[in-house]
Amino acid sequence: MTAGMMTTQGVGTAAAGAAAAFLRVHLVAVGAGVLGTGCVLAPLAEVRATATANTTETTAARETDRSARRG
Repeated sequence: MTAGMMTTQGVGTAAAGAAAAFLRVHLVAVGAGVLGTGCVLAPLAEVRATATANTTETTAARETDRSARRG
């Protein structure tokens, strides 16, 4: 995992340098920030959706377990 992450960071740095050769540096920095934020928010949304689904299933299982004990 570490080698892949380092390779991706190197490619990103090279791409940012190439983009900065043709665009203004502050635009490249802002674009990299927006892209990085998107790369964090996309998996975060997936994790939250999974956590919500698991919480709902766990709550339903607890209710079923309680009613079985009573019954």
